[in-house]
Amino acid sequence: MFEEACDYGSPEEVCSYMDKTADAIVLTDREGRIIRVNEPWEDLCGYSFDEVVGKTSAVLQGARTDPTVSRDISRRVKDDYAVRRVVTNYKKSGIEFRNDLMILPLRRARGSRAAFVARLQDLSSKFKVY
Repeated sequence: MFEEACDYGSPEEVCSYMDKTADAIVLTDREGRIIRVNEPWEDLCGYSFDEVVGKTSAVLQGARTDPTVSRDISRRVKDDYAVRRVVTNYKKSGIEFRNDLMILPLRRARGSRAAFVARLQDLSSKFKVY
């Protein structure tokens, strides 16, 4: 899957960064299906790559995930914009966390959208979750 993701059109730097960074990173295809996650993402979210490959990031949504914010993110991503929002997500264990989510579109050399890369950052220690 790693080689496919890099060949898929994402810059090699992104794939290399995913392996080296302590940031939780997920790579999705144009339809938002997960094609790669890194180890910090697995550690943060509690899912293994095999559990989420082909699924969308909706696996992280739950009762307190704001549907208005989710729709806004989806709309902006579909319109090919970078997005940064703080959202409420859930780990596999059901534990809620505040996620500083940043999504960037990745383009092929011809300029067409190839995939998306997202960085997740747990802000729970900075916010009191009610």
